[in-house]
Amino acid sequence: MVIKIENFTGDILSRSFDNKSYRVSLTNRYGESYVESIPTAHLADNNRVRAPRGLRDDNCLFPSGTRGLRLVSIENDIGYKRYALDSKFYTDEPCPLLNKLMEDIFKPEGLELEKKSSLFHPADPSNTNDHTAQLKEIIKQCQGMANSSTHKGRIIVGLREKEGKTTVVGVEKEIAEDFVSGGTQELYLAHFQNALQNLTSPQLMLATHAHFEEACGHTVLVIDIDYTCKGDVVFFGNNHELNVRIASGMYKIINVSAYISFIRNFKN
Repeated sequence: MVIKIENFTGDILSRSFDNKSYRVSLTNRYGESYVESIPTAHLADNNRVRAPRGLRDDNCLFPSGTRGLRLVSIENDIGYKRYALDSKFYTDEPCPLLNKLMEDIFKPEGLELEKKSSLFHPADPSNTNDHTAQLKEIIKQCQGMANSSTHKGRIIVGLREKEGKTTVVGVEKEIAEDFVSGGTQELYLAHFQNALQNLTSPQLMLATHAHFEEACGHTVLVIDIDYTCKGDVVFFGNNHELNVRIASGMYKIINVSAYISFIRNFKN
C-alpha cells in the first residue's frame, strides 16, 4: 500500500452549522492554495498530537479565522485521505507559557493582572481624533505595576470584560486601522514602546517585554513588567505623576506628604 504524505499551512475559514467540519484554506510547500472541507475530528486531540489549547474555543474547536495551522494530509493508493495536525509542531506536551496565558485570560484581574480591549480605543472624549488616551492609560498601568508592592505584572490587550466574563476580541482589526500607520504588528508594537519610553523611564522600558500571542482564534498583545531590582520610583510624564497599583486598581498619589513619603520608603 502506497502512502502519500503532504504538508500544509491551514487557515480556518468557517465551521459547519453542526460543528462537524471546517472549511479550510490550505497552502502547500509550493505556495499552491485551495479550499477543502475537513472533518473537525481530524484536527482534534489524539494519542500523538494535542490540539493547541491557546487556539481553541470553549468547545475545544478552532474558531473561524484561526490562521497558520500546521497540517499534514495522509493518502493511500485506494483513495482514503485524512488530515491531521503536524506532530512536528504540536506534541502531547502542553506548553507552559501558553497554558499560563490562557489561565490569565480567564481569571479575574488582580494586583499583577490587567485586561484591556484595545490599545487605542476609546478615544479622548474631548477630542475624538485623539487615540492616545487609552494608550496613556495602559502606560500608567505599566508604571503602577512597577511601583506596586511586587514590582511586576501583566497586561493583556485584546480582552473585553463584561459582567465578570472575559471575551477574547483580539487586536488584529485595530492593527489594520488607518491611525496605526502601516497596519503591521511591528508598527503597532512600536507605538506602545515609543510611548512607554517617552512617558516613563529607561529602567521601566528595559523591564517591560511586549509580544503578540494567538488565543482563541485572535491575536492579543501581552505586556509583561518585571521591575524587581530595577531602581527608582517610576514617574509618568513631565509633571512626574505618581501612580501605584494596589489590588486590582490603580491609584494616583496627589497629596504632597504622601507623595514624598512614598518616594522615601520605596523599596525595590
